Amino acid sequence: VVTPGITASFTKATAIDIIDSIISAFNTSCTDALGEDNLNIYISYPNFTLLTQALRDANFFHYDANQGDFRINGYIGTSFNVIAVRGLNGSNRIVCTPASNLYFGTDMLNDYETFEVFYYQKDDKVYFRSKWKQGAQVAFPEFVVLYKI
Repeated sequence: VVTPGITASFTKATAIDIIDSIISAFNTSCTDALGEDNLNIYISYPNFTLLTQALRDANFFHYDANQGDFRINGYIGTSFNVIAVRGLNGSNRIVCTPASNLYFGTDMLNDYETFEVFYYQKDDKVYFRSKWKQGAQVAFPEFVVLYKI
């Protein structure tokens, strides 16, 4: 995991500089992953809003922000996408990695998971109930740039 050189708090005044430093750190430290077509910068919803306000104030109206999707495709002339995710809300962490480097896992082959399908006569409905453990992980930590304050 690589950290960018900037340590400023994420505000509207510093948002563009922080994202640029994350891209710079990725470009210099993660050169083997630069050819990926799914380079993403994951950011919280509040910080994404600050970033779009900073882009507006800097008169960068040529970025491709999908309205309502909280996503910027090809951030200001780069191959990086900026995507707001709920899992980062409440933190000042920003994660930059190819989407193909992120994995979702479960414990589906042991005695902790259960699947149950049953008919409930009172409601006249068929229900499906399941329980398992799950988590997310990165395959190659060397292809991750992590900004945190």
